[in-house]
Amino acid sequence: MTKIKKITLSRPGNSAKFTIIDTDAPCVTNPDDVLIAVHYSGLNFADVMMRLNLYPETPKAPFTPGYEVSGKVLALGSAVEGLEVGDEVMGGCYFGGYSSQVKLSSWQVKKIPENLTLEQGAGFMVSYLSAAFGLFELARVREDDHVVIDCGSGALGAILIKLLRHNGVAKITALTRSQEKLEAIENFGARALTHEQWQMADERADLFINSRGGRSIKSDMKKLSPLGRIVCIGASNMVHQNKVSLFKIVREFIGMELLGRPSVMGLMNSNNGVFGLNVLKLFDEPERIKRLLAEPFFYPVAPKIDSVFPFDQVNQAHEKLGMGRSSGKVLLSWK
Repeated sequence: MTKIKKITLSRPGNSAKFTIIDTDAPCVTNPDDVLIAVHYSGLNFADVMMRLNLYPETPKAPFTPGYEVSGKVLALGSAVEGLEVGDEVMGGCYFGGYSSQVKLSSWQVKKIPENLTLEQGAGFMVSYLSAAFGLFELARVREDDHVVIDCGSGALGAILIKLLRHNGVAKITALTRSQEKLEAIENFGARALTHEQWQMADERADLFINSRGGRSIKSDMKKLSPLGRIVCIGASNMVHQNKVSLFKIVREFIGMELLGRPSVMGLMNSNNGVFGLNVLKLFDEPERIKRLLAEPFFYPVAPKIDSVFPFDQVNQAHEKLGMGRSSGKVLLSWK
């Protein structure tokens, strides 16, 4: 039987180690199956959280991480329409993406449009779905909104900025921890500030995209305009220098769950709203994802690729992402 390579994680935590194994190749067994020869696997900060055992949906070890891939179709189930063997495609996974082959249901797979490369396809699905669900399904963003993005220099920040600009939103402020990344944010098409500069600015926002979690939510609440909204998409403040910090976890958890969580009465009095988004949970509702991927604003948006690592350098790729050294998407290459 044909063998493929997979990356597995046998021990989550600060000392987590990835292992590359040989295993049997998947095969088409259901009418809706799409078998993909993976060229690139996309990394997300959720992968770092999962590796550190901070992600609620982390499977029991050992398991194969990975939420998105790009590659070429190897085989199709009898009921699959709109795809052919050899097509270049991208796919969203609920784990399992760090593999040289993956089998997905057809609703998880999209043919790569002409404006995207195979590399960009591997960095598209999770960031795009997070951005689109957060902006258009939850926050119902308007053209005259002032939108503040607290993860402005990463792959998600780039897609958020491009989606907003494509849909007529002009006032976009994107934040970063690093002075060195301000230029990259400006190149994405937004005003760039550090988190400290934003806190000192005498301004308010109509919409915050909050990826840090913890006490930052309370800070964002103080700078919301009437009818303002916060969409919470992560909790990166719990990670310090690519490691679990028990002190930071406790501090940020207390800040978010005990001290910073807005009360219903408080929200009513301030006319504000706070939303939570875990896009992977929406993989249980394929019709929502299929509808969103069919929207007309899907096609003009392309992610920025920061770096591509060979698959056997997965530890180095995770280190770069977890240390906050990337400006755009980090990929693993299986070619």
